[in-house]
Amino acid sequence: MNKNLDVKVLVLEGNAQEIGQAHGQKLKSVIQNGVDRWKKDLHKLTGIEPKNYIDQFIEDTNMIAAAKKWTANLLEEIEGISQGAEIDFNTVFAWQCVDEEWWYRVFEKKLGFEALGLKKCSGLGCFKEKGSPPLLAQNLELPNYYDGLQTLLHIKHSKSRLESLVFTPAGVIGMNGLNNQPLGVCVNTLLELINSKDGLPVAFVVRGILEQPTLDNAVRFLREVRHASGQNYILGDAEKIVDFECSANKVSQYLPRKGTFRICHTNHVLANDDRRPLADEVVKKSTTRARFDSVKSQLNDPLRKITVDIIKSILSSHEAPVCVHKTQDPGTLCTFGSMIMSLSKSPILHLASGPPCSTEWRRYKF
Repeated sequence: MNKNLDVKVLVLEGNAQEIGQAHGQKLKSVIQNGVDRWKKDLHKLTGIEPKNYIDQFIEDTNMIAAAKKWTANLLEEIEGISQGAEIDFNTVFAWQCVDEEWWYRVFEKKLGFEALGLKKCSGLGCFKEKGSPPLLAQNLELPNYYDGLQTLLHIKHSKSRLESLVFTPAGVIGMNGLNNQPLGVCVNTLLELINSKDGLPVAFVVRGILEQPTLDNAVRFLREVRHASGQNYILGDAEKIVDFECSANKVSQYLPRKGTFRICHTNHVLANDDRRPLADEVVKKSTTRARFDSVKSQLNDPLRKITVDIIKSILSSHEAPVCVHKTQDPGTLCTFGSMIMSLSKSPILHLASGPPCSTEWRRYKF
């Protein structure tokens, strides 16, 4: 059993620039090491010198302007990370754009088509049951060069009582998390859906959600922004769970079968028809349907009350597989972390900073 000692916990407060600068300074060597590994992987996968590739990515897209339009404070936070970690701004901005770099490489640069079948995140949500709050959970799969960068940000927002617990690689503003309202968000890549070069990247959407005071506000934000990447967002508060598939041109709510009070999602589309021509190829090369069936079969037994421990078991399954272990092949994915959010009035984050089958779970509160 891994002891889960590698997760770095940062308490960050102040204005956006101060939060970013503290993040960059405190994890400077960790961020620099992670970015170096990422650049080596990019070079192996693309054959292009990393600085040229990153600068071209920034030039060919308009996502900085989108971030400035919808989440200007987060752009300031990234400027702070850049200063604190002593890494140029273009590189730090591109470091945020995990999903966006994937589709840019595959669909814009026509490189790395093997990446089509790799996306493996599995998420789920359970409605409020008698004696239990809503539960929101996810296995987060990322390329293996991120391993060792596991970070939990405890953000205390300036001039507000709002606080957030955000799980992420060092130097990235956020992959998923929850705030103290409570409001939680989990995500799944949907490469089937149309992307936008002038949309808001996923990391900014996640943090934008977590800066909302209510679930209704979060849904409104999700519907208002233009999305850079095809992505599924499972959201929850102390009363309910909702699910939205977002693409460049459409936001579609996925509703479970009537009478069902549990939701699961992997990496294929269930509701949104704003799909790219290669959609079938994307799904065919993936384990997404097998993982969906595995999670759904364990989740939807009406006689089984879903608890945190049961979700830990579901996320630890090697069927499909839901839990993915690290290999050394460039660009391959592993379970970077597993999280379960108990969305009570005093919310709890259960976190395993690695494959949940072999990593110690820890609890975090506000």
